[in-house]
Amino acid sequence: MVHGRQEYVRREMASLTKMMTAFVCVKLCKSFKLDIRTTQVKICEVAADIRGTTANLRVGDSLSVE
Repeated sequence: MVHGRQEYVRREMASLTKMMTAFVCVKLCKSFKLDIRTTQVKICEVAADIRGTTANLRVGDSLSVE
């Protein structure tokens, strides 16, 4: 079940993309019985080259799903 807070407030498309990415990651972890606190995502070249982000991701960086 997904809970909302201010779900009717208009947001930029990037915010929706971030929320859906988080939702999909959590659902996949649940499906594969992975712990979101310990599961790591490794940043690939394509992800590191995304323009317009302030995340400053580099190839090989690892982030926890949490």
